[in-house]
Amino acid sequence: MVNTNNSEIFKELSRNRTLDTSITNNDNIDPLTLAVMTNQLRMMSMLLNFKPTYDKQDIQGKTPLHWACMVAGPCVINRLIDRSKEGIQDVYGDTSLSLAIKVNNERAVDLLWNTRHFDHAKRDYQGNSTLHMVCHHQNISLIQLIIENTANVNITNALGETPLHHACSKNNVFAVEELQKYYVDRNARDARQQSPLIVAACNNSTEAAKLLFSEDNFFTINKPTEGAEKESYSNEPIDIRSTVFLDAADELGNTALHYCSIFNNVELAVFLINKGAKTSILNGEWDTPITILSRSQTETTPTIYKEVYEPLLRLQHRVSGAGFNEYFPEQDPIEIEDDVLP
Repeated sequence: MVNTNNSEIFKELSRNRTLDTSITNNDNIDPLTLAVMTNQLRMMSMLLNFKPTYDKQDIQGKTPLHWACMVAGPCVINRLIDRSKEGIQDVYGDTSLSLAIKVNNERAVDLLWNTRHFDHAKRDYQGNSTLHMVCHHQNISLIQLIIENTANVNITNALGETPLHHACSKNNVFAVEELQKYYVDRNARDARQQSPLIVAACNNSTEAAKLLFSEDNFFTINKPTEGAEKESYSNEPIDIRSTVFLDAADELGNTALHYCSIFNNVELAVFLINKGAKTSILNGEWDTPITILSRSQTETTPTIYKEVYEPLLRLQHRVSGAGFNEYFPEQDPIEIEDDVLP
């Protein structure tokens, strides 16, 4: 009956008192939940007169309010907010608020605001906070709302990722900009020892990676993350959280520049080299950002080698043949080109 949206049949059954609104289908979905999922406002209004179980959870653990925040309009959400219990999580650990954020439903978040359902401290079962979730969307007003109601912008999930990691993975420049206003840790490491800069390089998030550097606010220093010291060109100590470590390496030994080579990101590679990133750092496989190109499966010379590294190597060779020792202490420049070129 709900599937067909037949309100006349509904009225007839209700007059005869033969209507059971608690019955569910194979997915444990009751009539009210189905009406909400299909955005049938009239049918939902009639069902509410029978005082159904507002918090009935389907096979995914979702209540009518969960579904309303995902697919329904504001009228449906308004009808359910006061009737539904707060804090109910589905099988993924999502509340109605977190689902509204994940689907970028700003109107639903606005309706939940200043109600008992606006519990931004709840996390899903991957440990993601609402701030992690909102960083997946380039919705500036929603990002600002969640950040302003978050006590710790460096909060981590089960994988050790901060909201800045998520913002960089999605190239979300709006989120990066807002997070930096709240003194976010630009060098936080996740479980794979990846910093936000490395995550940005892994996802070709060039704009987000560049935005991590703000010369007006802080200095860039070339030090490993562990045991980093405070230093400043003006001899004034600065907090190491306001710096970006260009040559930080993840658990594989790869720096952001290594990933620029792997994903052929010419623009970001040039940017990082100009900032002072080293091309001589060896990863766990004893590859530098240059020699790692020899592992490429392409039949043509990678663009990043031709446009970035080849000119750099030839310039180094012209200045001083011995200069190659900085990059490859045991190899001749010609041998290096033979290793890299297919």
